[in-house]
Amino acid sequence: MVKKNSQIPNPSNADQVLVAPRSISVAKAVTVSGLSRSTLYNFMKSGLLDYVKAGSRRLIILAELDAFLARLPHSGSVALV
Repeated sequence: MVKKNSQIPNPSNADQVLVAPRSISVAKAVTVSGLSRSTLYNFMKSGLLDYVKAGSRRLIILAELDAFLARLPHSGSVALV
């Protein structure tokens, strides 16, 4: 018996491979990074965050976003004495 909400495998989709996006919109970068839209645009304007243009859209390369976030200052842990 098949559950009502279960998905039945489709043989025609068996050969499809999921590919992760290489670039994302600014709106998606807001979600991924936790930074505000205006903060991301300010970093792009200042040249600290690289992006590409596709027509009127700005796309952020995921590798660039990861590298940018890694360069941001990290709060250090405080040793308890």
